Amino acid sequence: MRKEKEVRERLDALCVDRLKKRKKEFLSVSSRNCMFNTRMRVPDKGMVGLCKNSEICKKTKNGVLVCDGEERAKKCNKFKCRNTHNSVERDFHDILKSPARCGNEYPKVAILIWFLQGFPRQSRLWRFRESVKELFSSFGRVLLMRWW
Repeated sequence: MRKEKEVRERLDALCVDRLKKRKKEFLSVSSRNCMFNTRMRVPDKGMVGLCKNSEICKKTKNGVLVCDGEERAKKCNKFKCRNTHNSVERDFHDILKSPARCGNEYPKVAILIWFLQGFPRQSRLWRFRESVKELFSSFGRVLLMRWW
């Protein structure tokens, strides 16, 4: 069985990795991250992103601009990201606090959190006593030549 320290280190590494990927996804220049983009359902087309920036819409013939995809967002000079570093981190931590959301979005992280909840929190004195016991039992096995 894995030790608590190993699992906690793995959880920390996994959380750092997932947060980095989440920041990359939600802070990138794409149509869904634009503050002016609104997703609307269009019959026979599904969900389509429409630009709601008045300056840009005035320049089009019918006042509607379909902004769906990274190419158009990267070319747009009025792009403004709706997310910030703090909002992405806050959302990530909110997901980790909710077992259902965490299980849906980050199942490996949820399993490690669940596993760590099984470890009782002991006092420093108790942990020190246990480590001394383990040290002396190991020393005793060496003296008595008990290798197994």
